Amino acid sequence: MNKQTYPLIPSVFTIGTLVAGMVSMVLVLEGHLLWAGTLILVGVLADTLDGKIARATQTSSRFGVQLDSLADMVCFGVAATFFAYQLLRLHQLSSLVCLVAVLPIPVAGVFRLARFNLQPIKTGREEYTLGLPITVTGAILALAGLSDLHYAASLFPVWATALLPLSLAMLMISRVRFYSFSSVLRRKRTTTVVLGLGTLLSISFSPQLVSLTVVLSYVGLGVARAGWGLTNR
Repeated sequence: MNKQTYPLIPSVFTIGTLVAGMVSMVLVLEGHLLWAGTLILVGVLADTLDGKIARATQTSSRFGVQLDSLADMVCFGVAATFFAYQLLRLHQLSSLVCLVAVLPIPVAGVFRLARFNLQPIKTGREEYTLGLPITVTGAILALAGLSDLHYAASLFPVWATALLPLSLAMLMISRVRFYSFSSVLRRKRTTTVVLGLGTLLSISFSPQLVSLTVVLSYVGLGVARAGWGLTNR
């Protein structure tokens, strides 16, 4: 393959993230929440692959960073917000309450991505990332919603569902350091154990709930490390 065609490959995956977000929003409007949440997870996969492909082909660029941020905002900042809003509406909350509950996500997402774009281009060897990545936020909202739908919207109390967007938004704009995806994947033994354990647990519980538990454990580890650092100064 001609090397000049390589930049097109990560861009295709980036656009895939954007398209997944757009289709998810349409599905929310049409009332197909299961498919809407699933499309957000498809966007997570596409967003993960575009960066890895760009680094593998040495085609990372400022243009790619900007394009990726715009696609992330559509999928994880807006589409995931649509999804979370509609899930709250299922609990018979008013439109105003639901809107106020989910608005922190796009607001924090804009600040998070603007700050991210001012940093040097990632090399894939970074150990940490500052603040919760918006991709993780989108994944948590999607997995929490899909898990709740799997259990007939009775898995989480209403107050927890309403406070989740605000909690995630605060972590996005925080200065808490979370392990980067690349550093997590480099720990092959840990990754293998988590995948194996997750597969076994999925036999008794829904895959959505098991995946949500894994992602929340990742977030909890970052928060715990930050708290440990503050108490040991």
